[in-house]
Amino acid sequence: MMQTPQIALTEFNETVLESYFPDVFQHTLSQTIYKNFVGLSLPEDKLFVVLGTDSGLLADYLSQIATPGQRFILLDHAPVIEWLKQNKEINPKMELYAFNDFNFEVLYETHQDYVIRNAIILLKSLVVDREMDLYQGLFRRYEEQFQRFRIDRVDNRDFKKVFDQQLENVCDLVHPLQVIKDRLKGEVPGIILGGGPSLDQIIPWLKVNQNKVWIFAASRICKRLLKEGITPDFIASLDPQPLIFEYSKEMYQFADQSILITGEHPYPRLIQQWKGLKTYTRRRFPWAKGSEDNFISDGPTVTNAMFGMAVYLGVSNLYLAGVDFCFTLDGVCHESGSIESQMGIRDYFDTQAINYRGEKVGTNIQLYDARNLFEEQFAKLSKTWTGLQAHNLNSGAAVVNGIDYQSIESLDLSVDKFDVVDVFKSELQDSIESQKQFLKFLTAELNRAKIWLEQIANKAKTGVHLTSILFKDVKKQPERINEVLKIKQQLENYVGVDYQTMVNYAYVDFMETLQPVESEEAMSQQEMTNALMGFFGGLQKGSEGFLERILSIRNEINFRKSEMDSSTHFPELAQQWLNKGVPGRFYVWLESIDEHGYEYYLSKFPNEVKELESAYEELVHDERKLKTRFESRLSDPQEYVLQVVKAFEQKMFHPIEKVIRQLQSLPKEHFQAVKLFAEGTLFELQNHPEQALEKYLEADPEKTKAYVLQRLFPLAFTLSKYDLALETLEVLCRYDKRYMPIFADSLALLGNVDGAIQTYQAYPLLKQDTNAVISLLKLYVQVGLVDLANTLLSEAEGSPLLDQQKLQSFVDDLNTSS
Repeated sequence: MMQTPQIALTEFNETVLESYFPDVFQHTLSQTIYKNFVGLSLPEDKLFVVLGTDSGLLADYLSQIATPGQRFILLDHAPVIEWLKQNKEINPKMELYAFNDFNFEVLYETHQDYVIRNAIILLKSLVVDREMDLYQGLFRRYEEQFQRFRIDRVDNRDFKKVFDQQLENVCDLVHPLQVIKDRLKGEVPGIILGGGPSLDQIIPWLKVNQNKVWIFAASRICKRLLKEGITPDFIASLDPQPLIFEYSKEMYQFADQSILITGEHPYPRLIQQWKGLKTYTRRRFPWAKGSEDNFISDGPTVTNAMFGMAVYLGVSNLYLAGVDFCFTLDGVCHESGSIESQMGIRDYFDTQAINYRGEKVGTNIQLYDARNLFEEQFAKLSKTWTGLQAHNLNSGAAVVNGIDYQSIESLDLSVDKFDVVDVFKSELQDSIESQKQFLKFLTAELNRAKIWLEQIANKAKTGVHLTSILFKDVKKQPERINEVLKIKQQLENYVGVDYQTMVNYAYVDFMETLQPVESEEAMSQQEMTNALMGFFGGLQKGSEGFLERILSIRNEINFRKSEMDSSTHFPELAQQWLNKGVPGRFYVWLESIDEHGYEYYLSKFPNEVKELESAYEELVHDERKLKTRFESRLSDPQEYVLQVVKAFEQKMFHPIEKVIRQLQSLPKEHFQAVKLFAEGTLFELQNHPEQALEKYLEADPEKTKAYVLQRLFPLAFTLSKYDLALETLEVLCRYDKRYMPIFADSLALLGNVDGAIQTYQAYPLLKQDTNAVISLLKLYVQVGLVDLANTLLSEAEGSPLLDQQKLQSFVDDLNTSS
């Protein structure tokens, strides 16, 4: 564990922290060093993610050279960040994060304009560049994460899809959670049930004590609770993905006894067929204009959100069960009743955590982030709800600051709870009359939104037209500029706080307008045209998209009205439910709308009723989709390869041994190579390199499997089998061009400089790889190819794809040495 840093002063009276700064600052003014290392300026209008702060000295320098459009995310070890927050005046352009508290995903929310423009640069501090003890390997790790983030940034952030699904649900987002806020105040504690392995140990106790504790359960564990005879008071379903239906459909068995809580964009088919009481968090519409006062549920996991919900409802003493944020010592990550456990599925562990027993346990990045966010959420909630207490009932769970471990044997529950369905029925009623009133209210809300969005769309359309002719007539130019800027101001007033909502919904069209500009007057004609076209075009597309969705909502409202219209023929309704894939609406309809009852329709329309029942039974009991998903996962050798690679990286023997045992029972023709590969990695971990090499060569004698070759070549170098290492690297280069610099450097190291030069010259990513450019320049200089070196350097200078500071530093060193 890192200790509180010790403060020291350099010869120039600059404050530094022992172990968190490079020694070069002891005798040289930091500003002098940074002028060469960072440069006198950085690219304009960029967001810089800075790895390390050099005890805060780098933050000081960046503040001095920062320009208006630049922003900085500074990462460092937690003790440094805490010291900086307490002792430094931080520039408003800068945000501080401990390494463990930051992931690139947060930039989608906090700096989306830079993300959309791909205007983010990874910057190293000197202490990271020199890879001092506490900072070794940091840049490589974050560089890989950054590359994945850049590749995935559009695919993983489809705001339009999310908002469209939210709007698809508005007819079912009737009662906000706010209507029962604080209604669980009292002596009865709450328990949050997640799907972690520790759920198993709490089940027997919960069976006996379920009438003395409010039970909040994730929808995906309802199958286990049903089997154990445990009834949750609240079931939470927040995941918008279709597969959540397959995980959660057992929750329908609790519709008469439990209350369903959803987010704003749950999977529509899931809530449309819930016949019981339901409520929702967040807001009904994507836009903030006219939004309701409601609880904002924190994620990223459903258990994190449920914890906040329980506190919002008034529970002041909460227990966590199955909320582990980590795996067991044996690598188990799901409760025993889950389909994952039944099929032998194991998640990948990316990192480690410390449990309440002080043991190191494996976990993954998602759970690790969830633990950090849970900690922040608990601290935030504690400020508003004083007296809030939380305890984890699993000593093997990852430690969360502020939340202690408590054994179930020590719990003393004496007060019985009330029936939430009976007590909250009036607030969450779903009768035919309440539905008619809600649809009337919803129609009025949509009419107001339609008028507002049409105003935006029409004004934006006018803005697009005027911008297109803005500079075509010099005489009319001043008049048109004033008119366009007037329309822009009007639109900004119309949109108000929902500008970001529009950006999220139509971000492709907004890309140009998101470039930071100090003032319209300072822009060139082309910059102004691009920015205004992006602004007007984005608002037009966004508002028109929302208007299209309003039309769809009205169609759904009309269908809901037809459900309540006694003149609608039942066979017509039945066919509509089947067509929509929601046969369970039949039971919702019987519960809250119909006056005749099930027997009436069974006798009068037996074929329709039987078809609905059959479709519903198949829907809620068919597990083929989940089984097919996991069977295909387990039939893929790559699944086991990933498990082995992750275990090897963490130097963990047990998971590899387990994979080897599993593979022994699988067909050799598909899995023998993976088994041999796993045995090779195990030999490596046991420090038997010769045996490991034999296994790798046996696993891939033809050298066609990249996952084997990636372990084979470094091991061959270690054993001084250079020909084998080079042969392996050459093959790897055909699979992945990123291995070409390693191959080139290996050739140069072994004396084949000409081969190294040829490899670098053939490297397709050369002009994007600063280290490769510098390596090739060194080789050119080494063999006296000065003209080629000068040509390459001139092509590299000024390239936005290369680190110009690093290139300049290399050139300066070269000039000094010559």
